[in-house]
Amino acid sequence: MRGDRLNARGGPWTRPVPGIRELAADIVRTASDYVRERQHWSPRTNDAIRARAMGPKPQLGWILGLLLGPRRGGADTLHVFQTERHARYMKMFDPRSVLLTGWVGEWKLARREGYRFAWSFGVTAAVDLAMFREWTLPLRIVLAQWRRALGRPRCVTVYLSEDTLAFGSFLAHLVRGLPNHARSVCIAHGYYGSLDMPLRYEGALCDYNFVWDERQAALLSSTHSGLHVIGPPHDARAQPSPVETVVFVGVGHPSANESVFARSMASYLGIAEVAAQRHGLRVVYRPHPTERADPTVMDALRTRFGELDKLSLVDRLSGPRSVFVGFVSSLLHEASVAGHPVVYVAGQPGAHPVFDRDLDLEPDDPSAFDGWLTRLKALSTPEPADRPAAGPVALERFRRSLAAIDRGTAFAVPR
Repeated sequence: MRGDRLNARGGPWTRPVPGIRELAADIVRTASDYVRERQHWSPRTNDAIRARAMGPKPQLGWILGLLLGPRRGGADTLHVFQTERHARYMKMFDPRSVLLTGWVGEWKLARREGYRFAWSFGVTAAVDLAMFREWTLPLRIVLAQWRRALGRPRCVTVYLSEDTLAFGSFLAHLVRGLPNHARSVCIAHGYYGSLDMPLRYEGALCDYNFVWDERQAALLSSTHSGLHVIGPPHDARAQPSPVETVVFVGVGHPSANESVFARSMASYLGIAEVAAQRHGLRVVYRPHPTERADPTVMDALRTRFGELDKLSLVDRLSGPRSVFVGFVSSLLHEASVAGHPVVYVAGQPGAHPVFDRDLDLEPDDPSAFDGWLTRLKALSTPEPADRPAAGPVALERFRRSLAAIDRGTAFAVPR
């Protein structure tokens, strides 16, 4: 029995450590559930995953993944990070105690910082084979390898950015199968909106959830355990200045949802025309990461908007005060927290914002933006806000939340 491990609500686990077959079945079930939930709003994404699973690559991928998977050894306490998204949090720990998983970006970060590393593609291939071909043996073999590697340290914390896709579901269930002190923490990688669709929020499978604000916590309170508010992963603040730039926030690659992408283009171009021609403002389009990965999409966006944003997220948010325009997006929340005016365009059916914004705009009504922008420009420039030092405040929020959950377990607070 796992009597020495505390669950997210502070009580002891009362179930035995599940076996490999049970873990594999749970991974397939939860990953398959999310595929079904996603079908109505992103069917092309599901089609691509299904086609990939039916080809030869997953059969080779899971075998190669065994050769490049995690190895035993390392520190007595292990911090496993699913992605480079949380690079700033990794720096709080001894590099020898950090295991980073992922792809090329994570591999480069691990080499640069001295972290251990394990490729994730073998796991994804094994889960896809189990979901779409019902071949569960590869998944059971991969599970056994990861459980041996992560079962040796005395304490293990797995930090996830999602537990809905194949690899995230694998990690969340793997923690349940470790024989040592182990816990899973889902660190929100974005700001959730309120959904009118049957889509599971990230973090439902994890022991603890670190989210950005109290409203986000309220959305998850009935389905998620161990909720802690840590805020965005940075301390960016806008420079008080007259507004001279409008930043349009990309919604993602058109293959994810063609109708939402087309609606965003039509809305944005109408608003951009008002901003540039009637108010003389600079127009900048900030591509979504999935848009940046496609040169064809980037060329089309450059043709439509002229200037694509090259600044890092923190540099953009820490720059001169600008108007941010977008659909339901984490960046709108971050911009609002940083002190930028925010315009929400109601063009994404089924999703509604719960973050603060300055204007709600119908997608086919740029005239309302015109009037609002006229009033905004007439206002005096706000006084400089108290700006925290770059970095420590966000890291301290993360540290305090870890300390809060550590008080009920055998884990040590990072120094």
